[in-house]
Amino acid sequence: MRISIDRWGSVENSQVLRSSGFELLDHAALDATTKIRFKPYQINPLSHRVMVDIPFNFILSP
Repeated sequence: MRISIDRWGSVENSQVLRSSGFELLDHAALDATTKIRFKPYQINPLSHRVMVDIPFNFILSP
């Protein structure tokens, strides 16, 4: 997932970089990114917008 994070630590945008091959899992990963809160990236006392790539690993059980 590629996630754009605003200067307050909230997710602005996310996109699937590499599909899992299952549309349902891709949508689940996108949905999960809306619930994440990050610690803002800071240089000196200023917070900045950033973009990060984060892998999502799913474990499927029978």
